[in-house]
Amino acid sequence: MYKKNPAKECNLDELVLSARRGDALAVGDIIAKMSSSVEIKANKFVTDELEKVDLVQEGMIGLVNAISSFDPKNGAGFNTYAQMCIDNALISAVRKMRRKKKIPSSQIVPFDDVDCPDDSHNIEDTFILKEQLKNITKSAKENLSSLEYRVFLLYIDGLSNREIAEILKIDIKAVSNALYRIRIKSANFL
Repeated sequence: MYKKNPAKECNLDELVLSARRGDALAVGDIIAKMSSSVEIKANKFVTDELEKVDLVQEGMIGLVNAISSFDPKNGAGFNTYAQMCIDNALISAVRKMRRKKKIPSSQIVPFDDVDCPDDSHNIEDTFILKEQLKNITKSAKENLSSLEYRVFLLYIDGLSNREIAEILKIDIKAVSNALYRIRIKSANFL
């Protein structure tokens, strides 16, 4: 087991091996040693939509994943591997945020008729919102074809047309056509 010894400083690779054997102190030391690196990397990705705190958290998740998946037999040192995992986690967070923001206005169905509760978060409002969502999903299932319904579910999960096409193994044009039909049909059941 790893024990912090001020006289002898362990390198990251040794700390990771101890951490992988279940040593919580080693995990804490790795995080302490690399937290400034995570913060520096997170600063590069800060936007109006993504705050530094959220990005640091994503970077830390990448670091923890690096600890659990590091294999010294692959030839790279832990620091190199961890930096790559942190970068990937940050890039992934940015892509996820951008994907949610890039919905063409022509594909947005107005929900003016649906009453959404304010931010009071009481149980009654939450229940009503869940019921409304359940009704919309039920109506979609009843009024859309099988393909349209699958496209609908993937689309409301925030996937792009290209990602939906890849998942369903259909042409991207078929996805666009399905979304067009969904918009037309949804006017009748929303």
